[in-house]
Amino acid sequence: MVLYAVVYTPLKRVTPFSVFIGAFPGAIPTMIGGVAATSGFGEITFFTLLLFMIQFVWQFPHFWSLAWFYNDDYAKADFHLLPSKGGKDDFSKFQILLYAVFLLLVSILPFVFQFTGLISTGACVICGLALLLQAYNFYRLPTDEQAKKAVLCNAGIFTIGAGGPYDKILILKTLETVKTNRINPHKARNQSGAAQNRQTLIIYWHR
Repeated sequence: MVLYAVVYTPLKRVTPFSVFIGAFPGAIPTMIGGVAATSGFGEITFFTLLLFMIQFVWQFPHFWSLAWFYNDDYAKADFHLLPSKGGKDDFSKFQILLYAVFLLLVSILPFVFQFTGLISTGACVICGLALLLQAYNFYRLPTDEQAKKAVLCNAGIFTIGAGGPYDKILILKTLETVKTNRINPHKARNQSGAAQNRQTLIIYWHR
């Protein structure tokens, strides 16, 4: 919060680089969630850093698209939030396209390092390609309407990406349950009906 309030906010009136500074506190909540998911007092794992990286990169095409169609309002407050001081120019729209490519690449890293499964990765790739296509359309026809569509695509990536790890986590939990039941069938027979139904739904979902 200190970095956001004391550094990022005043820099909005000075340089477009402020968006880069603001992306750090913007991605910290994801890191906090990753640390909270670990045991004990929590630790910053490699997976947590990947989540931070995705959230960090995600902010650029999202916020710059947003800043494109709110540029006139920001200009009234003397805020420089597009990547170019020239505002709505070729450099700004190219940066949106470029970071859409970066986002697609980093979104598959959890799968590359075997943290997530095919379901969430496939969804992220589809959304990433949709954003990339929209960013390209925006690059060719840089209107406020095209910028709004890019914002919506980015919001979809964020929503789906937030659940990224869970498909593999559910599979691992299911396999762990099956293994436990084989070792201790008496414990399996004593499980509540609700728990059994929940496991059945998980197994069915992944078929």
